[in-house]
Amino acid sequence: MRSSSARSVVVLLSILLNIDLFGVQAERKLKLHKLEKFKEDTRFFETNLSFVEVEDNVVKVNGELKVKYQVDDHFEVDVEVNRSEERDGEYKSVFYVAKTGVCNFMKTYYKEFFYDRLKEYSNAPDPSTCPLPEGAHYHLDDYPLDVKMLKSLLKPGHYRIEFKAMLDHLFYPLIYKAELEVFE
Repeated sequence: MRSSSARSVVVLLSILLNIDLFGVQAERKLKLHKLEKFKEDTRFFETNLSFVEVEDNVVKVNGELKVKYQVDDHFEVDVEVNRSEERDGEYKSVFYVAKTGVCNFMKTYYKEFFYDRLKEYSNAPDPSTCPLPEGAHYHLDDYPLDVKMLKSLLKPGHYRIEFKAMLDHLFYPLIYKAELEVFE
């Protein structure tokens, strides 16, 4: 099991590998081509996630999670980001968060990178709140995601992002997929 500091190093290295360090760049643009709930087993959750661009560098994010089955480390999440020069080209992995239990994820990645930013716009659970109880209902309302830093960090290209939740190493009750493009 990796330590929290090792995870931070992996995240930092992944970001650094995708930074364009050469010279001053023109303002990059980010376009979200697709966000889809690829799979959802409503015996376990009901989810909704949407993005709306409101300004050049700000996207409003709205979401909802209804927990219908206690969520603990029997559920594992993984995230993979793949990049290609061309939209229909060959995609290669540039970032991967290996399967980790939801409680472990909440105590590490969620706590370090998300919770402090989300809590003002949601009733998001505290990172120490795990398992997530059956019947819990969480929402995210008009969270202003500033994409300026993301646009400056990512190399121009096409990205496919996949978020998956797996139950007991058996099947995926939830999968979200997104496609975006960074260009100058």
